[in-house]
Amino acid sequence: MGVPNVLVRVTESNCKKHPVGQEFEIGKFCPNLCHEAFYAIYPFLTTLQGGGKVEGPDGEMGLLCIKRCPDRGRVEMEIKLAP
Repeated sequence: MGVPNVLVRVTESNCKKHPVGQEFEIGKFCPNLCHEAFYAIYPFLTTLQGGGKVEGPDGEMGLLCIKRCPDRGRVEMEIKLAP
């Protein structure tokens, strides 16, 4: 059985590299996502891929979370298991 894919979708952006609506499906390999953003979401990716739950935007544990890039929060990303 392979690693479950996680979908990362840019929901807000003030960044030239990652426009709103850009999506990444992450499996075993790092996508073309800037390093700062990838490092910020890595713990949530591995938790979801390992079958765990993450704290969602409503404070409840589930399979979706919203995180911001550490670069002044210029990019907001929705992270969830891919369908």
